[in-house]
Amino acid sequence: IAPDEPEVWFCLGTMRLRQGIEAEGLADLKTALRLQPDMLPALKNAAAVSYRLGHLTDAEKYYCRVMELAPYDGDSLAALAAIAARRLKPGEARRLAERALALQRDSFTAEMAIGRADLTDGLPERARERMERLLGRADLSDDNRIAVLDLRAEALDAIGLTDAAFADYRSRNAILRQKFTPLMERESAERRV
Repeated sequence: IAPDEPEVWFCLGTMRLRQGIEAEGLADLKTALRLQPDMLPALKNAAAVSYRLGHLTDAEKYYCRVMELAPYDGDSLAALAAIAARRLKPGEARRLAERALALQRDSFTAEMAIGRADLTDGLPERARERMERLLGRADLSDDNRIAVLDLRAEALDAIGLTDAAFADYRSRNAILRQKFTPLMERESAERRV
């Protein structure tokens, strides 16, 4: 490996992230950023993987640096809103998410951050309504649909609609079964061979 070439470290880190080797990929991205601190793609990838790994302080630091370099990056603003929502800072989450939506009207992450903020603020009916609007989107991935169902179930439970909340959890579980059963069956068949 070329130890002083940030692009090489960035490519290696990105490849490892795609392979699911997140800790090593993040270490490679950090090396790229040590060599070239303003490498925007490396900052974005390091922020995203730090968030997935639950390293919210690092994720926030990287996303804030992205915003310094690219102040109109709606995805990074939405991610900062999601971090604020996870930290139970609903006012900050809502403010950042609304800025993100002004830049990118269809930001799923920003909508989810506002829904989480509503729930934290004791407004479960508003969170439920927002999640129902999101469920109507045709572009939701299975993972996004699961996240929406989970948040709506929390809102329904807070409203006192426990049966409806459990129906959402059952729907979520059905998606998970549909998604993972073929993988588990294939893995089981491979073990038998």
